[in-house]
Amino acid sequence: MPRISVPGIAAPFPVPAPPSPLDPLDATRLALRLAALGRTLDDLPVAARRFALWRARIAALTDPSRHGGNAAGGQAKNPGRARRIWPFRPGRPPGQRPARGREPSHPVHAVLDDVHGLALWALEPADTS
Repeated sequence: MPRISVPGIAAPFPVPAPPSPLDPLDATRLALRLAALGRTLDDLPVAARRFALWRARIAALTDPSRHGGNAAGGQAKNPGRARRIWPFRPGRPPGQRPARGREPSHPVHAVLDDVHGLALWALEPADTS
């Protein structure tokens, strides 16, 4: 908060205290992600079809037998464009803090860790043995 004041007209604002680790977090971004997840789950067949088409497109691009031995496949026409081969974005999951210790600093971080672990578990290949 800026501390601009005019002497004789306005009183100076007090300096706010630094945030504590136990202060409530702004959950706006998390609420937006949960709303997007809810919209996807409301129309699950469309989302599943979009994901299956994406995986088929990636499989077709990385299959060397379909493109005359070229492992890059469809990337040859646009070699400068990087394509994701994993459904997750690279880097840490949204909202995850860099690891400073073993315990999360806030209960929200523990929930985000659990949800990310479930998402990774869902993408593991099925055990067919």
